[in-house]
Amino acid sequence: MKQFRRTALAALFAVTLFTHARATVILDDTFADGTRNNQNLPTDSAWFASSGASLTAAPGAMTLNMGASGAILALTYFAPSSSPVSLSVGDTLLATINFTFNNVNSANSSQGFRIALCDFSTNRVSADFSSSASQGTNVPAYGLFQNMAVTFGSASPITIMKRTTIADVTLLSASGDWTSLVAGPGDVSLFPGFANGTQYSLQFSVQTPFQNPETD
Repeated sequence: MKQFRRTALAALFAVTLFTHARATVILDDTFADGTRNNQNLPTDSAWFASSGASLTAAPGAMTLNMGASGAILALTYFAPSSSPVSLSVGDTLLATINFTFNNVNSANSSQGFRIALCDFSTNRVSADFSSSASQGTNVPAYGLFQNMAVTFGSASPITIMKRTTIADVTLLSASGDWTSLVAGPGDVSLFPGFANGTQYSLQFSVQTPFQNPETD
């Protein structure tokens, strides 16, 4: 995740796998124990950051404080590398993050708030790391690049992206490593964006498509 300086983000995180027969909760982390670095699925997922002091947890929420930083990368792994989440045909993976912003910037045109679902495989860290321009080597991903402001500063503040230069070490900060799939909604420049102190909910939904027997 990456945002504009001085902004603080408090967040909760959940991942659910929907199959034909049932829904399986892979992770539902509400930070109830007030920690962010313990791995105990499905209730706790360890989080690591390029600025460890900026990522803190208290009972009920985790907070990312940008301070004077230009960028901070934070990440978690919601499944162990030894047993990754696998989707069968027709299955859906749903990731939900509930978050609240404070001290959001005024109008700007940057898409500096970025969230991605990534396939890290075994390319993982087990502690906080030193650079926000890291963790990307051989990591396929889909992401949302979002304008973060009280008032949107562009006509299409949201872009859904696919990471197409997966060999690069930089995961989220290098926009050129990503290809736009769709941008929108269009014609909303100068429309209200995000309000301080308001809780928002973002959902990523990834589905393995059904196969067409006539063409397979």
